[in-house]
This record gives sequence, C-alpha cells and structure tokens, in this order.
Amino acid sequence: IRAKYPDHQILAEESASGSFEGDIHSPLWVIDPIDGTTNFKNREAYFSTSLAFYKNGEAQVGVVFAPVLNNLYSAIRGLGATKNGETIQVTVSSERTLSNSLLTVGQPHRDKELSRRDMSRLLEIVPDIRRFGAATIDISHVATGQTNLFYEYYLKPWDVAAAGLIARESGLEVRAMIAPDADPIQQIIPELYSSRILVGPERLVNEAAAILNVE
Repeated sequence: IRAKYPDHQILAEESASGSFEGDIHSPLWVIDPIDGTTNFKNREAYFSTSLAFYKNGEAQVGVVFAPVLNNLYSAIRGLGATKNGETIQVTVSSERTLSNSLLTVGQPHRDKELSRRDMSRLLEIVPDIRRFGAATIDISHVATGQTNLFYEYYLKPWDVAAAGLIARESGLEVRAMIAPDADPIQQIIPELYSSRILVGPERLVNEAAAILNVE
C-alpha cells in the first residue's frame, strides 16, 4: 500500500497505537493482520485478516478473510456485500425478537464489572449467548444470518472497520455509542472509536439498546 499510495494513511493493529492524527478526510487504510490472536495462537480456526479503505470519513471497501474457515466476506459502499462471491442480504422475520435470537458478544480486557452487568441484563431476555473471540467474523456472521445480533465495547478501529461496512451493506444497522465530548474523528467516524457497538437488524438493535440503557 505504501509503495503504490505513499500519500495514504494506514491504521493497523500491529503498527499503531490506535490513534489517528492525520487528515480525517484523507484516504485511510484500516488493517488487522490477525483478529482472534488468542484463537490463532491456540490453533483454533476462528481468526481472520481484515482490511478496510476509508475516504472522506466513510468506509468504501471492506474485506474479512477467515483462511481456515475458507470464508471471504467483502463489501463495496453502495454495491452490497458478499460471502465467497455470493450476495448476502439480511431478511428478518416479523416474529424475530431478542427472546428468540442468538447473540454474540466480546469480552473486554477492562471494566469486567460492566461486562458482567450487561451480560446479566441480556441473559434475562436472549435464549443464549456465544463468544468466539474474533469480532470481524462475529459481525460478518450477523450479516450472513448465522447469528442475530453482536454486542461489544472497547473495540479497536481495526476490529470493526471492514466488518462494519459488510454489515451495513447486507442491510444491518451498526450503532456506535460515543461520548458527547468525543474528539472530531470520533464524531465523523464513530464506529472506529466507539465505547460500545451493536450490530444487527434495526429492530433488535433498538431492543438491545433499551435493555442496556444506551442510545
């Protein structure tokens, strides 16, 4: 990327602190060489590489590749999303609610008390919760309908940049909750720097947000 586009910015897990100090409207690549590092280290198949391209503060292209699972998810802004070359588009039954949904979550490394509180609230409603350890794949699975809703907080930009576009282009809502006093890049690209994120059909996102007392 640097060789072909020397003026582009790169934000990547293995080479950056997670902050972005460039022009937020300039071309930006957001990369995660390995999402699900613990799984990878323990020879579990649930890990991926993800890449997203942003321009003018909006995701234009997103790719998530899970090599062992042999799944390639991709999306182009305004042109839809695919899994292994096949179009994916979420359809939600009118009978679908949190009470009959499968929820995937992430476990943050900090604020364990908040995690326990939120999981307790959700488990009063949802029949079951799964935690697989790779947000990029978790979100992509909601896009393909394998699960119904994703919730996590304290994610890094590279955890959601590509998968977030895949989710939106499949018809899902990506709701990022940020602080009112967030800095400019958080305001323009909220999903990259949100404290909490919900991904799913709008109706389920609204239902979960009400339970979790988030906007």
